[in-house]
Amino acid sequence: MDIAGDYLKKLNAPSKFTRAAMEYLTSLGARDATPEDYLGGMYEVVLDTDKGPLLIHARDSEVMCRFADVSRLPVASSWMMFRPNPYTGKWNLHFSKRTAFKMKMDRLKAHIPGSWVVKAGIVS
Repeated sequence: MDIAGDYLKKLNAPSKFTRAAMEYLTSLGARDATPEDYLGGMYEVVLDTDKGPLLIHARDSEVMCRFADVSRLPVASSWMMFRPNPYTGKWNLHFSKRTAFKMKMDRLKAHIPGSWVVKAGIVS
């Protein structure tokens, strides 16, 4: 029995939330990030939005996001329920280990709504 190997597999296996988050993002049209998107970085997927590319890294306890082009972000606006850093375009969602799955998905969908997505040059 390889206890260390089993532990590493479990540690590296995507959680229920990570799988569901990636399914949601893929349903919106997210694609795998490439080195050209943000020097490779830690972001796994990119979602093309009406505010430019949104780079996303989702794990069980966090969702880290960054708009690639901060010049496209409005200085002050009600277009989002939060405000990314005006210099880096970053914002993060952090969850405790006890945060319920549904609450995580609700927050993810509220912070990355389908209405931002650009498909075939048309904002949905």
